[in-house]
Amino acid sequence: IVVKDELESGVRATLNLGHTVGHAIELISEHNIGHGAAVALGIIAEAKMAEYAGIMKGQCFLEIETLLSATLKELSFEVSGMTYLQLRDALVLDKKSRALKPRFALLKSIGVPFIYDGNFTVELEEKFIKSGILYLLEGFKNPC
Repeated sequence: IVVKDELESGVRATLNLGHTVGHAIELISEHNIGHGAAVALGIIAEAKMAEYAGIMKGQCFLEIETLLSATLKELSFEVSGMTYLQLRDALVLDKKSRALKPRFALLKSIGVPFIYDGNFTVELEEKFIKSGILYLLEGFKNPC
């Protein structure tokens, strides 16, 4: 995938699953939450966004959340000091953003990327972004 799409203008963008929110988490935590944990948290938030937007079915979201939550519970990190506004403001700093609007690599189901109008990353309505981030923040206040 990387060789076929060196500029991340196509299918390679699917490898950024969870990275839009994940990079925001890393930034706000001042890198106290490592890349892997931050991206895993980002996958949960972005999968929830996809569920709220009707892109992903709830059962698929639950499978993703169950798997990643079990792994994340083994790690020590804290997201309770983060706010929606901090994370929302950091989203636009991601390299996929266009015109100060974050873009997300989403899944329709496990292993199946969501492609809209030929694009592997998409903008979402603010209500879906907010719902996904708040779900994450409320669910991981005390993960340990």
